[in-house]
Amino acid sequence: MRFLLRHREALPPLAEPGLTLLASGREVPLQGAASLAEYRRAKPLKGERQGAIREPQDGQVFQDQGAIRVVVEAPLGPLVLRVNGEPVGQDRLGKAELDEGRGWQRLEYYGVPLQVGRNLLEVEGMAQDRLEVFRAGNPVRLRLTLVEAKTDGRTPLRVLVEALDENGLPSGFGPLSVETDLEPLNPDAFLALSGYQILLKDGRAELLLRPLVAPREFYVRVGFNRLEAQSRFFAGEGAKGLWLAQGSVGVALRDPGAGFRPENLHPFGLARAYAEGPFLGGQAQGALDTAGGLGQKLTQERFPVTGAAAEPKRPLTSDDPIAFRYDQPGFTLAYERAPLGASLPEATALRLSTRGESRLEGFLALLPRGSLRETIRPDGTSFYRLSQPPRPGSLTLTLVEGSKETRLEAGRDYAVDDLGNLQLARPLFPTTPDLAPVYLVAEYAPQNAPRDLLAYGLGAAYEGGGWRFGLSAAYLGAWRYGAELGYQEGTDRLGLRAGYAEGRLSLALGAEARLGAFRLRGDLRSEDLAQGVRGLQGEARLAYEEGPLGVALEHTTPAQTAFLLEYRPRPFSLGAGLGYLWTEGALALLGRAGYEEGGRRALLTHTQALGPAKAITRLDAGLPLDPNLGLEAGLAYTWGEGFGGTVALKQRFQGANLALSYELPTASGQGNRARFGVEAPLPLDERWSLNLSAGAERSFARGEGLTSFGLAARYKAEEFSATLGAETAFAQETKLILKGGAAGSLDPENTLSADFAYQVLPRPQGRFTLAYALFARQANLLTYHRLLWEGEPVLEGEALFAYHQPGFQLRPGLAYRVKPQDPAANTFQVGLGGNLYLTERFGLGAALYYVFQPATGRSRLAPSAEFSLRALDGLWLNLGYGFGESLLQPEGLYLRLDLFGGVR
Repeated sequence: MRFLLRHREALPPLAEPGLTLLASGREVPLQGAASLAEYRRAKPLKGERQGAIREPQDGQVFQDQGAIRVVVEAPLGPLVLRVNGEPVGQDRLGKAELDEGRGWQRLEYYGVPLQVGRNLLEVEGMAQDRLEVFRAGNPVRLRLTLVEAKTDGRTPLRVLVEALDENGLPSGFGPLSVETDLEPLNPDAFLALSGYQILLKDGRAELLLRPLVAPREFYVRVGFNRLEAQSRFFAGEGAKGLWLAQGSVGVALRDPGAGFRPENLHPFGLARAYAEGPFLGGQAQGALDTAGGLGQKLTQERFPVTGAAAEPKRPLTSDDPIAFRYDQPGFTLAYERAPLGASLPEATALRLSTRGESRLEGFLALLPRGSLRETIRPDGTSFYRLSQPPRPGSLTLTLVEGSKETRLEAGRDYAVDDLGNLQLARPLFPTTPDLAPVYLVAEYAPQNAPRDLLAYGLGAAYEGGGWRFGLSAAYLGAWRYGAELGYQEGTDRLGLRAGYAEGRLSLALGAEARLGAFRLRGDLRSEDLAQGVRGLQGEARLAYEEGPLGVALEHTTPAQTAFLLEYRPRPFSLGAGLGYLWTEGALALLGRAGYEEGGRRALLTHTQALGPAKAITRLDAGLPLDPNLGLEAGLAYTWGEGFGGTVALKQRFQGANLALSYELPTASGQGNRARFGVEAPLPLDERWSLNLSAGAERSFARGEGLTSFGLAARYKAEEFSATLGAETAFAQETKLILKGGAAGSLDPENTLSADFAYQVLPRPQGRFTLAYALFARQANLLTYHRLLWEGEPVLEGEALFAYHQPGFQLRPGLAYRVKPQDPAANTFQVGLGGNLYLTERFGLGAALYYVFQPATGRSRLAPSAEFSLRALDGLWLNLGYGFGESLLQPEGLYLRLDLFGGVR
């Protein structure tokens, strides 16, 4: 290997050359510290070109440069340099080197002007040459391209973002805001800005996303200055085939003294397998687990930190022993647990979906009968409770904010425990600052619901040219229908969605578009169109805004429609018009005054009813805090009746609770976020960020009201992450919530974590957990201690230690559960296990567990021993005796055959 290094000045001492092997997508350092990321950032050395024009290079693109340097070398004699046919004057000649001995000259021109787009450079005279260079203009559009989309669980997805000028040349430098439904890997390049940004340089930026273990669709939305773009991609590049398998089959004598009678023999076994790889021109995945492992949640509730800095991932999940998925560029056929569709719950189902401009989706599933659908009206806090404990993995939580519906993701947006307690990442108030409705829709199966309901559904959609049309129908014990119409181009968007379920027809409208001289904005929702216009909540406005005079047609909450004449001497505005109050059935006169400049805005509207109806005064305001974040407020006062309003932070691009904000050298950001994550969109500096919210509503007639406040803070350093939040709501009952946590990497081997979520009022309930992990070369320690308060306090904990050498392992352990108000239920367990490998083929294993209750005097001793023989590679024969039953070990004398295998 040879390389050339060019430099102008003396170099400092250089590190040793680095050499890294890429094997199966992994980086294996052989010498030094060369990385694939550094290699991709490196650029080949570009020397002077051959020809009379030595610099610049042919086809070179110049960013933010209106003038350049041009170097010409030619025989002595007259030369003329032309740019786009125009000669360059001698006043641009900054340096001339003449070698009469060789008859050669080198001329350097400085400040040679370029026009935006293509430029032709020519040399005439003693030598002739020509080339083209380009000058990039201001970007006018953004383009997204999926560069790498392997789904092997270790290769990051790569998306190229380009800002292009009117000639298609990359241009632009600065923060590029990103929103996606996957987790980014690039560090946030601008920590002082809200949301998540990467650096756009020379019109290009590369977004890295966390590796996927299974093919899926995802979206990426980006913004640079006022430009926006959004694309959906399918990640499903075929990976090399692999398979892994584990099988056990055996027979046990329950009572060795009773002999080999059939009733005394107990057969047992299990099978687990996973395979993936190319198949029939596509990518196939399959999983099998007869022990029910495909349906279990991969959470770290037992041991919150492990020191491994990673989270377990399961490629396929299912409520049944099997799951499979087959992907081609045009369609997917799968049997797994996933969302059944938009506004539908998650379930194990056979589903077929196609991709392209025209899409078709269908599913067939067996669902738990008696599944519940609950609507949770928020109270200004983030702590709520389901009416029943949900079956693990069955909960689907949807946040409705006006016309917008967002499916929340467990571990990022919320956490739920076995009792049905919901902890959200941010507090919610019943209305947005636009006074549109806000609520949660929870769909889940109760713990013991029988799974015998046949469900099916079909949907079709077309997406192209910015337009989207969709129709769907599904039977989940009752029919649900949906329809969608939408259009989006750049920052202009229009969406209309209708649904029918449980005898009610709902409608949602979301819009933000400029139609020539008109501007349309809307965020309206009606849960039941049978209520007519009175049931519309939120606001919508269509206005003519060309010049200082204009007209507007709008609908606002409380339900009123108005037509206004407006005069806008910038930055102020005045308006007057006639409206109709739908609830009272009365006409009204409207007056308005406003101010808007530099993103700051305030609008005061008074509606005076003509008749006995109540007058309404409304104030809307907004204050930009940075290019991606603003403080918004809305307040409506109905004279003599009551008021309602909200103050909250609103992001242009979401990304206030990313795993990157909790990532530590020995603890994964996803695990830390799941335990104590909060949305904190307001950055104070590179380490601190905040969230704040407030809301109030009051009915004078009923004497009822709601007032809430919320404040949360997050701190992030390289080896430490922490959050703290408090929320309170004053209604018929006072509600006070405290939450937070911290995790720290003490050193490369030691990790400490603590988290809590506690409702102080009206009833004490919550949890507090302290955890520690030692991850060393020859020793591991996992421990947690948790205080649960649900009616009465319960303290539980566990500690597992492992010491391992090539020839043996030793595993002591301790567990306890203490109930201070019921000492008789206090239970403790101590245990010791070990393995000794005498040779490569012979091994001994033994374990001893002792469980006891001091108050009752009850106890149980459970010893076991096992002899293992490796008959072949991957095939073990085991003979043992157990005094208790576990997953791989029955009670009594047993003979078991184990099979382990795999190929990558």
